[in-house]
Amino acid sequence: MSGEQAAWLDAAVLVYGPRKSGTTMFHNLLDGGDELFAYPTELKLKSMLAAEALTEDDYQSLVILPQNAGEAQDNGPAAEWTVESYSKHNRPNVIARALFDRGGYDAHWDRTSKVQHPLASLIRKDVLSVQSNSNQKHKHPRMWCVKEVGGHTHRIAAAWRKLFPGARIIMIRRSPLKVIRSVLNDRRRIGVRPTWTNLIKQIFDAVAVDRAIATYEKQPEVLAVRYEDLVRSPQTEMKRVCDFLAIGCEPILHRPTLFGMETVVKTSSKPSQSIFADTSAWHQGLTAREKCMIFLFYPIAMITSGAICLLR
Repeated sequence: MSGEQAAWLDAAVLVYGPRKSGTTMFHNLLDGGDELFAYPTELKLKSMLAAEALTEDDYQSLVILPQNAGEAQDNGPAAEWTVESYSKHNRPNVIARALFDRGGYDAHWDRTSKVQHPLASLIRKDVLSVQSNSNQKHKHPRMWCVKEVGGHTHRIAAAWRKLFPGARIIMIRRSPLKVIRSVLNDRRRIGVRPTWTNLIKQIFDAVAVDRAIATYEKQPEVLAVRYEDLVRSPQTEMKRVCDFLAIGCEPILHRPTLFGMETVVKTSSKPSQSIFADTSAWHQGLTAREKCMIFLFYPIAMITSGAICLLR
């Protein structure tokens, strides 16, 4: 690895937030520019926290990068989501080889070796392998970013700072009530009815992660972005993000892309390539059962979140 490669791979940016807080949309907005390379999927850092070193095979077992198999036909976004159309858009993990050559990426890894490597080295190799096997390989980025969703906030932030000393973190916040609603409605789109224990978990997780994120807002190497501000004024917020990262605010950073190609955000509540603000009430689309559970447990989560967030 050359010194130039090492420099940009050391300049790592973590995008973090609770589930259904807009992390995927925000990450797609960060994609496609000349100065910042966006790793295309979640890193799943929370699954790696227990290990400081892994074999290449162990590391690859955690990777969720898309495959090229069965090059999907793009018939354009649906008019509205149905269970079938949402699942077809959201679940298959495939991508055109012209955007990312998974076979070329896989060739970089020796899955037979039993030698363990430091986690930081494996992540750097991963990012470089993705970039050099994508349609972005001709660019010379100065830094890269990846998203992480949910999990123990403080442990994830501490691990990131240990892996990449001096690294910056962008944390996205969204009203916990809207997060809860979005998680439940997302499950409904794929035909899943959450159990009452899962409902309680979603309520407490949304509040605890939001409170944990709030403790980082005044740290100089952390930027907090409000989902509500991002969808209301994407150009203004992206300018603020670019200023924080000291990169140019290119026009492509104002619309969601994947490897520089315009895309419908994978977890979007609407089949649209545009950024849209959801002005509906927090209970829109929820069942009577779900609303009752939220009325009962949300106040408890708000009261106890101060203690809970210390564990996150």
